[in-house]
Amino acid sequence: MLTSSCGFSESLAKTEREIHVPGLTHEINAMGWFTRKLAQQKYVEAAITVASDLYLHTIPGAEDAPAALQFSLPDSRFRYMVFCLSAVVTAALAYDEKKQIQPEPLIKGCLHFATWAATENAREYLGDSATSQDSIDDSATAYFQEFLKYWARWPELEKEGKNTEIIDVISAIIHTTESNNPLTESDKERLGPLALQIDCWLNTFPNKTLSVMKLWRFTFSHHAFYRLPEEKRIFWLQLAQIRNDLRAIDGICIPLLNVVSPRRRANRYSQTEQWIALHQLTFAIRQLCGTLKEAHTVVHKQWHGTPLSKQMDLLLSQEAKEGLKTFNKYFNNSDNLVTTIRQNFAHHFDSEILKGRLCSCAPNELHEFIIGETYGNTFYKFAEDLRHNAIVRAIGGKNIQEAIAKLYDEPRQSALLPFETFADDVLFKIASELDLKREEVRVESPSDPKMLRPFLLFPEVEPDLAADTRKYVP
Repeated sequence: MLTSSCGFSESLAKTEREIHVPGLTHEINAMGWFTRKLAQQKYVEAAITVASDLYLHTIPGAEDAPAALQFSLPDSRFRYMVFCLSAVVTAALAYDEKKQIQPEPLIKGCLHFATWAATENAREYLGDSATSQDSIDDSATAYFQEFLKYWARWPELEKEGKNTEIIDVISAIIHTTESNNPLTESDKERLGPLALQIDCWLNTFPNKTLSVMKLWRFTFSHHAFYRLPEEKRIFWLQLAQIRNDLRAIDGICIPLLNVVSPRRRANRYSQTEQWIALHQLTFAIRQLCGTLKEAHTVVHKQWHGTPLSKQMDLLLSQEAKEGLKTFNKYFNNSDNLVTTIRQNFAHHFDSEILKGRLCSCAPNELHEFIIGETYGNTFYKFAEDLRHNAIVRAIGGKNIQEAIAKLYDEPRQSALLPFETFADDVLFKIASELDLKREEVRVESPSDPKMLRPFLLFPEVEPDLAADTRKYVP
């Protein structure tokens, strides 16, 4: 175990619990397990994690260190820590093709961590425990800016394939962490392997390294689950199932809105794709309304006036109580949109609705349907035109394009979000009664929702049967 690695690892762990980066905030729910952070903070935390790995594997005494670093300055370790952070920032910004990372918050966050870590372990990083906070701040900023001047040459040298110059530049930066003396040929030879390793690492730096989403996997025993009182256990299951279904439906809607909404550059899609997407979106919204109506039924029967609600009401957050109040208020009006769609269009093919003239179409207006070379691309547009007309008559509006915003926004804002706020709080509170074990999981962050493309048309090949999916399962 390296004595120097301990301080850095402890600093890293502690900063994830306590550090507050200026301009980046997060809130923790009542259980303290889940954080909802602004997008830029996750890049800061990921950069610190990656930089710590580079630091711990290359400092003097590391088993796999490719070069023998000769730290001779009181603050050599501090300088080298800032160097590692600067390398990560350089790579992250160089490979951020979508420009999702904002340079200023990333740099400020990394500098804040460096200053904080050095303050907590001043003797180790600075050689003097009496060093002031302002002095550490100034040093971190000065070192970082100096390193970035060196790194500024790296992208261009890479394009030109000047490998020797690249190794010299990286060696020169590293040497400034060791000594204030000029870089010698022997220094270049000694630091070359480390510089080469870092250059290779920069070149293979995956664009997703900082686009990591942190999740938590919780497990509990079957025994603990069945120790819950039956009323509580059943309600917990019902809420969880509804919550999962709502999440899935909302996830289906988001990419479809990119196709049908003019605000989201829908003109990138053909008219045929837009009509197919409109059907898929209205289908998802019909399922959304049906699920929300069932959610109201469950809450009404299993929560209101029950011993469970009396037992848990004082435990709920104010946000959850307000969410439940909003949810109930919406359904108290029997003419609400969710109920209208649920009773007439969710899972219905009511012949009564289809009788008579469904639209004020001119006699010579053409209706259409589409057939492709594969069955999956058959789409009976005329049927949806007439169903859309019935929906518009039921909820008001000139046409389905105008009505779609109301169809999506009203259920989501007035019922879905308030229900989720209430349900999550209840689910988390009940979960805390179990023998929970937590494990952190990191996955690649999903794409920008505005860039998601839904599945609209099938390729002209036979899809695998569901039974054939077993060959893809490890």
